[in-house]
Amino acid sequence: MASLIVPLDPPFIQVDGVFNFRSVGGYFLSSNKTLHVKPNLLFRSGELSGISPTGIQALSTLGVNTIFDLRSKNETDKWKTHTPHLGDVKVVHVPTEQKVDFSNDYLDAFLQKFETDELNAFLDTYQETLTNLGPALESAIRHLIQDPGHPFVVHCTGKVGKDRTGILVAVILLLLGVSETEVAEDYALSEIGLKPVYEMLTTRLAKVEAFRNNPVGAQNMGKSRAETMLAVIKSMQDKYGDAEQYVLAHTSLTRDDIGALRRSVLIEA
Repeated sequence: MASLIVPLDPPFIQVDGVFNFRSVGGYFLSSNKTLHVKPNLLFRSGELSGISPTGIQALSTLGVNTIFDLRSKNETDKWKTHTPHLGDVKVVHVPTEQKVDFSNDYLDAFLQKFETDELNAFLDTYQETLTNLGPALESAIRHLIQDPGHPFVVHCTGKVGKDRTGILVAVILLLLGVSETEVAEDYALSEIGLKPVYEMLTTRLAKVEAFRNNPVGAQNMGKSRAETMLAVIKSMQDKYGDAEQYVLAHTSLTRDDIGALRRSVLIEA
């Protein structure tokens, strides 16, 4: 299905200066086809550093009042991609790691894994994300519970926002009861969102020696295959049981909170 969609089609939304901006919603529950995830409540995207005044107006039109930024400070400093003032929209910084390692030794080893064993490189990377995701995930879920009338955007680094953002969105969708197949298809849409900015990302990464020296590893790192997300979900289930058990283990949220989330976000067809 994803291969038939282009970045001008729903669920993609045109927000000038932002790429891979799309709505996460409309999915029916795997166990109850009368309930689906409220559309246009949760949005995901690449970084917002290049957003134009027209793009800021688009956020206002969508009703967005909060941005959850998953990046560390040294990431935004490294790439000079700080989020500009967005009018009345609040930016909440909830980094999944306090400092990203940009040393050549680390990046060389990181990209080597992606060159030689792409799937396990993603599994290792996303397992680390799951370990550190709790505070950001809890912030997003509490927003959905406490302020369901105001949509929010979640994003991480790069023009695409597929990895940490993709894992956070996947956990929320699984927690709501969306099928694993549809969660994986949502993740895979980032390959489409990447297409318009591929050259821009290549130019950015070429400034870093490790990426110049390993273009295959860098290319593999940029993929968003549905089968990758399915493998991540299986890994999470093997360790925790299901998304609910993961959330209970890594946040202070309770089963009552999870029930409140479902009441806030799920609507009748």
